Amino acid sequence: MTPKLAMYLGQRVRISAFQCLQLPLTRSISTQGRNRHSTTASHDTQFTVQDPMTGAGLPSARPSHRPLKSLPLPALLRTIFLGQLFASPALSNLGMGMLSRLASTRSALLDPDRNVILNKVLRALVYNHFCAGNEQREIVPVLNRLKASGYAGVILQYAREIVAHGAAESSKVDLSSKHIQMWLEGNLKTLSCLSKGDYMGMKYTGAGQSIAEALKAGDEPPAEFSAALHKIMRTAQEQGTRIFLDAEQQVFQTTIDRWTVDLMRQYNVNGEVLVLNTYQAYLKATRGIIRDHLKLAQQEGWALGVKLVRGAYILHDIRSRIHNTKADTDASYNGIAQSLLTRSYDDIGPGNFPKVRTFLAGHNAESIQRAAKLHKSLVLQGHKPDTLEFGQLYGMADHVSGELLLRVEVAREAAKHLTGEEAETQKQVAPRVFKCVHWGSVRECLHFLTRRAAENQGSSDRLRDGLLEARRELWARLRAN
Repeated sequence: MTPKLAMYLGQRVRISAFQCLQLPLTRSISTQGRNRHSTTASHDTQFTVQDPMTGAGLPSARPSHRPLKSLPLPALLRTIFLGQLFASPALSNLGMGMLSRLASTRSALLDPDRNVILNKVLRALVYNHFCAGNEQREIVPVLNRLKASGYAGVILQYAREIVAHGAAESSKVDLSSKHIQMWLEGNLKTLSCLSKGDYMGMKYTGAGQSIAEALKAGDEPPAEFSAALHKIMRTAQEQGTRIFLDAEQQVFQTTIDRWTVDLMRQYNVNGEVLVLNTYQAYLKATRGIIRDHLKLAQQEGWALGVKLVRGAYILHDIRSRIHNTKADTDASYNGIAQSLLTRSYDDIGPGNFPKVRTFLAGHNAESIQRAAKLHKSLVLQGHKPDTLEFGQLYGMADHVSGELLLRVEVAREAAKHLTGEEAETQKQVAPRVFKCVHWGSVRECLHFLTRRAAENQGSSDRLRDGLLEARRELWARLRAN
């Protein structure tokens, strides 16, 4: 421990939970006479800061730990309400059934963009919690509030998409052209809401049924679609906004990967990364696909953009292609993240590792904290790991985002008391945290909202942790008032 850092720590009376995490951290939680390890801080937690030089424990006061302190009250209350709803199997199944029905119906009566009453009900219950709005005047204030809360930036995505259901109806040429134009305008509208350093998420299938059919067939991008796609790329490049190409259902994914690699060949050059492909860790083939793309990038001289997610299409994907257990998916996600950060991926070593930009998108607190600690360790050891960023969906896993933001807050505070390389190291340790926000009409967002409901329904442990943290935050605010 350097003298300046020791002096700074000595001057502090109260050290927050993530101030402790700026140094190696150990803790035990006493529960009915037994000690157990936990990944979530609680009020009865005893913290010990380890001196990195000697390993000796330095006692600290009980921390003030509020990862949801910046969450607006309406969002906090909705988090508690929806958490309670999804915690009930009966209510959760009812909600899932309703959303699935609304997403697939062709009835005008059940179309929330036509039925004013249904629109208002869905907005109040779920839409306003997970989506930013349908107009720029609704969207931009949401993005500005997130950035003011400490996020490095935002990911904004137009929610319109096509879901495959067996054989699709053929599309007429004029209808295909109309859908591509709508998709282009929607993505340009998305870019107009963003700033330098932000991301835009994009789905190929949002361009309509003809593009979905081309993806299923393994065709090359149609000429009109390709022209629209490159217009979006050039616009994003000019304003300094990066692009995520979303993963989609397996019937589309092989072609999505091929089209996106072609974009990376063209735009991820000269040390810049404009395009990131999305890789789903719950698929058994994903580790090998990333390895193949790393080798292509190294051989051809372009940079690989990796957005790693667990996967969101379990309702539609072929089950045999998905890892058998959650533990297998966890191991896949954690293993891929570690290999990318340490620049050692199967038979690809540091000596022939291409430039990679890694974005870890996920709501599993253990996986996110594991990656953050590994990145910090690499920085403190003098390595220069590739850029690492984190993101969670708007309206979900706010406690996970909040924990990361506390790391940012503590690193910045520590940097103020240091100079030179020590200050720069603290800045490098701080994670870059983003929120992913979707926009579109209520109807356009229904498929997205259905997947969010399924994700909440299938993640009882994470949901319970988030609900507990939200209740703690509400109680803290009530006590303060």
